[in-house]
Amino acid sequence: YTFKTAPDSTQPFTFIHMADSQGSSAGYTKYWGNTLNKGLQLLPQTAFIMHTGDMIDSNSSSQWSGFFTAAGDNLSGPAFYPTMGNHEGTLGTTEKFVRSVFAAPTSVSNAPLSGSFTYGNALFITLNSNKVSSQTEWLRNEIATKGDGKFIIVSYHIPPFKAYHSGNTTMRNEWLPIFEQAGVDLVLLGHDHHYI
Repeated sequence: YTFKTAPDSTQPFTFIHMADSQGSSAGYTKYWGNTLNKGLQLLPQTAFIMHTGDMIDSNSSSQWSGFFTAAGDNLSGPAFYPTMGNHEGTLGTTEKFVRSVFAAPTSVSNAPLSGSFTYGNALFITLNSNKVSSQTEWLRNEIATKGDGKFIIVSYHIPPFKAYHSGNTTMRNEWLPIFEQAGVDLVLLGHDHHYI
């Protein structure tokens, strides 16, 4: 297998965003694998893949096995940045598993998979929407110290406003003012299984 590191200079790049593969059976999980495969065929130079949560439906070895089996070796090249969804985040054992499997940054000690990285001229911030308040001050500081002159892209799972599932009032009150004040360029979400 091979992989590429980020370029030294700022240049255009492509990444793939996915959400809610939510594999609960071999029959459903294949759609995640097929979609990932097609995305990488269409965008072979993609820098990395972001998944905004609910990779599985419930914490079982068969569902995780289905998730990884369906992906095949597609996750061996581009980096994979997962986000905790409500289906992973409500189970303590799942959080422990996710920390052990994914080498994604965790900058907030009690919010697995929250963190940030810079790629080119963009600052990517991944938040754990199961634990909103514990990340608010960190989020504010992260944008203030690392976001100057960069595109700021935030990813997390549960949206602040209700579309199909419930929204999150705490998130609306704590995170959205930070996004607006900082001029966040793009927020990538999951959970609702809709384009809105």
